[in-house]
Amino acid sequence: MIKIVNAGPQECQAVINELKSRVGVAKPEVERTVADIIEAVRTKGDEAVTEYQKKQAEAKKNLDSLQKEKEELLAREEELNSEEG
Repeated sequence: MIKIVNAGPQECQAVINELKSRVGVAKPEVERTVADIIEAVRTKGDEAVTEYQKKQAEAKKNLDSLQKEKEELLAREEELNSEEG
């Protein structure tokens, strides 16, 4: 999401400084995960890439399934609410 800053020079500079402070900052668990992936690719090559692709595909499949369930639940909730009213 893009943040629109409608402020004077000092407020804008404060926002710029805050954004600059974020550069290169990553959560330790993200850094560890990335390091693990890089090490796996170094040691296992294409096999590691294939494994991560499968994991990513499975995660997307699970996310899509959850999204579908959410949409179905919301539709059912709407039906029930319209029956009540």
